[in-house]
Amino acid sequence: MIEISPETIFILVIAAVVLFLLAARTKDDNSKDDSVWLSSQKRKSPQDFEQLVGRCFSSDGWKVQQTPRGKDGGVDLWIERRGTKAVVQCKRYKGSVGVKAVRELYAVIRESRAKQGYLVTTGSFSGDAKRFAANKKSIVFVDGKCLERWHKSSQPLERLL
Repeated sequence: MIEISPETIFILVIAAVVLFLLAARTKDDNSKDDSVWLSSQKRKSPQDFEQLVGRCFSSDGWKVQQTPRGKDGGVDLWIERRGTKAVVQCKRYKGSVGVKAVRELYAVIRESRAKQGYLVTTGSFSGDAKRFAANKKSIVFVDGKCLERWHKSSQPLERLL
């Protein structure tokens, strides 16, 4: 039987703790790196964020028209591509977009006779929001993680959803 001295056990325990802490730190650093861009978007003005989203749609071949500041009637961007008209609502949220915003977007889609409505956020969507939109093909959600992938890639949004 192999005998291990208390000093050796102590050194092995310290080494294991150090390795565990380094692995946890690397994991945290990676998650922070992934969200640096997204965090910066949350600090932008609403108009700057809308312009960023507009550039993303433009890179996908959409003709983009940003609505004037102030009362926009629930539409931040009007977009059109190959005869298809859609509306875009942009939300710089740290948390979740709730069902109220989704209901408002749905009403705007119907009133404007747009084919689709995109709800683009730096955050996520609440369970109620997802349930409300589940059977409504005209509503498209773009959460913060998808927005970041879309902005950083050359792929069209449809491939990232």
